[in-house]
Amino acid sequence: MKNRPYPLPVKKLPRWELSCWINSHGNSPRSRKLPVYRAALLGLLVVLVAGAMAGCAAAPAPAPALTQTPPPPLTDTVAPPLTPTAIVLPSATPTEVPTATPVPTATATPVPPLAVAQDGVTAWCVSFKDPNPLGGTPDAPSYARMAKVVNGVLNLNVSRGSCTFVFTFNQVLPAGAELQVLNASGDKAWTEATLAPVRSNPKQGFATLNHPTLNNLNYWQITYPFALVASDGSVLWKSNVLLYKTFPGLCWEGSTPDPVTLFCPLSDTDFIPHYTPAAPGK
Repeated sequence: MKNRPYPLPVKKLPRWELSCWINSHGNSPRSRKLPVYRAALLGLLVVLVAGAMAGCAAAPAPAPALTQTPPPPLTDTVAPPLTPTAIVLPSATPTEVPTATPVPTATATPVPPLAVAQDGVTAWCVSFKDPNPLGGTPDAPSYARMAKVVNGVLNLNVSRGSCTFVFTFNQVLPAGAELQVLNASGDKAWTEATLAPVRSNPKQGFATLNHPTLNNLNYWQITYPFALVASDGSVLWKSNVLLYKTFPGLCWEGSTPDPVTLFCPLSDTDFIPHYTPAAPGK
């Protein structure tokens, strides 16, 4: 306190007195040295702070200390007995060999065996009095006597003219086929006719029979076996055919007139039994 150049105020001075006091004491030599000290201290402080910051940036962070963990104490352990186990090896799987996919091949449509079609037989006869008694065409004329089926048997009314048969097949008409009329036993033909093609239908053929024994019977009716035979001898069709004449009626006494001469007895004394020849082929 002795070295102070100016006494400290004891009492609180008013603002105007304090200002006057500062003005009166501020020009002392010591008061003029204070700013210099303050600047020196401030510079030193700046240097210290800068050095501290540089030291913090340059110095690396201390690495953590390594601590060694002591190993666990060794103890005698008994290993479990080894049990042999069978090792299952994978079985060899058979390799599937690719199979060739069959390629469909074009197969020809099988042709059915040659045969006469169902309901493929048509027949008719003409009389010697008709315009064309010999026939020879596949078309039945208006005056033809058409065949009829009675109890499954073909019936033809003959009258000393000709008879024509038309056959329809399941394929084209075979060459060389012929229509045969067989004997009563059916093992031998006594008349035949070659099958001719029908121009309007390649599956049809016709044959005309004009044998006198066939068209001018020695009987009022008789049944013969008919057969259609191919060129190789195979039978394409076979059936019984009943041939009959137009019956004029019984004689006056009830007898049957002669089938050839149509004779009837004139009286009881004129009655003479007529002779009936055997059928052809016997």
